[in-house]
Amino acid sequence: MLVACAYSWGLWLLMIASAHGWLPFRFPTSPFGSFGPLFAAVILCRKAGVSASARGFVRQTVSTRSGGGWLVVALLVPVCLTVIPVLLQRVVAGPLPALGGLSRSWALPVMFLAVLVFGGPAGEEFGWRGYVLPLLLRAYTPWVASLIVAGFWVLWHGPLFWLEGAAQRGTSLFPFAIAVTAASVLFTWLYLHTRPSLHAVLVLHTSINLSGVVMPTALPGVDTAPVYNVSYVAVFVAAALAVVLADGRMRRRPA
Repeated sequence: MLVACAYSWGLWLLMIASAHGWLPFRFPTSPFGSFGPLFAAVILCRKAGVSASARGFVRQTVSTRSGGGWLVVALLVPVCLTVIPVLLQRVVAGPLPALGGLSRSWALPVMFLAVLVFGGPAGEEFGWRGYVLPLLLRAYTPWVASLIVAGFWVLWHGPLFWLEGAAQRGTSLFPFAIAVTAASVLFTWLYLHTRPSLHAVLVLHTSINLSGVVMPTALPGVDTAPVYNVSYVAVFVAAALAVVLADGRMRRRPA
């Protein structure tokens, strides 16, 4: 956690300071701050006993063992988590705006790859689910380990609430923390069924982030509507509770 924050916060704080004119030089805005967890995992994996070497760590986390069925689940879960709040917005607040941006649907695969590499998932998941979670699962039940990872995850995001252009800029910390905690449970659930591969988790994380990019264009204004935002977090929490209660693996104590 300290290594990840040192790397990411160092870059983000320089970007924030540069944007406010607090530096005698211009520090460019870039997506490379999101690679802090990956950097920390590669540096520390051998010492922590996650893998015998950095190469072994990367090899096992990018393995193709995860079944195609779980990749489908990873794609469908974000769709459900987005569609349900949209429907609730329609029922509670009335007609939705006309669909827009559909002419650019051909660009979705390119956007998916861009979000995967530069939008957080690739830089974060090798740290949170590839490194931290396996260590915590040695001592805690999966749902408890998920809450601990969520705490690290929220703290690590801290500077982004002040970084211009970041998804967290201008949003509230409390709903974000609840959504991240629920997401952490869902990610752990998916990881338990596909480990040590991170393919399915990467797809899930990318799909969730991509929906946040597409929604403002597809349904202008819906993403800022109170009903949509409250129900979005509520659906996340409900999904997290459902997997904890329905899947015994999430409550299984470590051997």
